[in-house]
Amino acid sequence: MSKSIIDCENFIPSKETLEKLRRALNGEYDTTEESTTATTSRSENQIKERNNQVDNYDRIFEGLEHYGYEIKYGKYTAVKPKNGSQFIRIKSLGEMYNEQALRNRVDNRNNYEKNTILNVNAVEDKNSLECRGKYAVYQYVIVFKSGRLPAKKLKPKMPFTFVNDAELDKLAALNKKINEGVTTTSLRNDLANSEKVIAQMEKRFDDLKNNVGFDKKLYDIAERWYTSKPSQRNRDDLEILERYGYTSDKYYSQKRATTDNETVIADVEKSISEERDKIKTTTETLIAFEGIMSMTYVQKLAESEKNRRQAKIIGNGVKSADISMADSMKVDRIAEKVSELVEQKIVEHQPTYKPPKPPRR
Repeated sequence: MSKSIIDCENFIPSKETLEKLRRALNGEYDTTEESTTATTSRSENQIKERNNQVDNYDRIFEGLEHYGYEIKYGKYTAVKPKNGSQFIRIKSLGEMYNEQALRNRVDNRNNYEKNTILNVNAVEDKNSLECRGKYAVYQYVIVFKSGRLPAKKLKPKMPFTFVNDAELDKLAALNKKINEGVTTTSLRNDLANSEKVIAQMEKRFDDLKNNVGFDKKLYDIAERWYTSKPSQRNRDDLEILERYGYTSDKYYSQKRATTDNETVIADVEKSISEERDKIKTTTETLIAFEGIMSMTYVQKLAESEKNRRQAKIIGNGVKSADISMADSMKVDRIAEKVSELVEQKIVEHQPTYKPPKPPRR
C-alpha cells in the first residue's frame, strides 16, 4: 500500500481540505486557483457544475482532473488536490461520498431526467397548462445539464441532486397547484379579492385610529392626575377634570377601551401585512404560470443567469469587457451544443414528442 495515500487510522486531513474535496465531488470547484486547461474567469462559467452534468461515474473524476486533481484508482479510489501533498481516499469523506453513493447519485440523476419526458408524453392535451408545466421541468433539466443554470440546493448541507434542487422544488409546487385546478384566471381573481380585502381592512384601521370616542386631552390630564403620587399632583389638573365632570370611573373605563382598541389596531395591521404577503406570493405564482404557458419560464432563468455571470466577470475597461463577453459567447455556444446532444440522446430512447406551440396572441 502506498504511503502517499491517506489512511484515516493514522492521519486525518484538515476540515478545510476535506470540505474542499466534498465540494469538488459535487461539482462546486474552487475557482481561486487557475485550472489546468482554462483560466479562472472562464472556468466558473464552463465547468463549475461539471459534475452535475455527467451521466456516468467515471466522468466525475474527469472533472476533478480538469481542475488539477490527481486520481489514483484501486480498491479505494483516492485523489490529491492541486498543490496537495497527499492523496485522500474518497471513502474518508463520509457515507454520501463513497463509490456506491456517487454511482447512485449519477443513476438517480439519469433516471430523473428520463422520467421528465415520460411525464410530458403521458399528458394527452399537449397545449394544456398541465403539459406545459411538466415540459418546463424537462426543459429545466436539459438546460441545467448544459451548464447554463447554477445548482441551488434546497438543503445546503446535502449533496446536490435534482431532488435537492430548489428551482425544481419550486416547479413541483407550481405543478401541484396546476393539478389542484389553479389557473391564471383563478389567480387573477384571487388578486382582485385580496385587494378588496386590504381596502376594507385599511378603512377599518383608519376608523379605529381616528374614532377614539373621547377627548384625548382630558384623558391625558386624567392619566397624569391618577397615575402620579399625591405629592406630585397639580391642583390645576383636578380643577379641569371637575369642570368637565371627568371622574375616575370614566378615566379607568376609557383606559380599558384604549387598551382594547390598540389590541384591535395591532391585529388589523397584522392582517393587512399578511394579506399583502399573500398578494406578493400570488403575483409571483401568476408570473410563473404565465412563463409556463408561454414556454419562457426556463428561458428567463437562463437569461438571468447569463446576465449574472457576465456582470461578474466583466472588469474595468472596454477591452476587458469585450474579451469577457467573447468568452461568455463561446460558453453559450458550447452549452447550446451540449443541450442539443443531450436532448437528442433522450429522445432517441423515448417516444417522439413535439413541444406544444405557444398560444396565439
